[in-house]
Amino acid sequence: MNEQEILQKMRAVFKDCQKLAVLLVQQHPSTHRGFVADMQFASTYGSFLGEIKVNHGIDLEKDSIAQRLVDALSKTDSHTIGLIREEIYAALDQMQAEQYASYIFLTCFPSIYKAMTEK
Repeated sequence: MNEQEILQKMRAVFKDCQKLAVLLVQQHPSTHRGFVADMQFASTYGSFLGEIKVNHGIDLEKDSIAQRLVDALSKTDSHTIGLIREEIYAALDQMQAEQYASYIFLTCFPSIYKAMTEK
């Protein structure tokens, strides 16, 4: 994969990160709490990981946050999902809304970069 293709793919992945950022803002913990919120978060983030895999052929489960979430999902471990949700929202709360997508993208960046350089 040449540099131009990598850039195009990264832009496409970033667009997906922007969509996820919007969804996460709508589900902010200030509006929802507890098990339902954890499951909603897991579902939103899980489908994001799935879409990245299907649409872009990138497996983000090698990324630490994503991997922890996938592990917690497989065990339906809402406590761990809740901790991950808090961790992500705590980071987002320190930022302006326009930085959310960049944060999500950068937390996944090692996996994205690795997947693209392997092709």
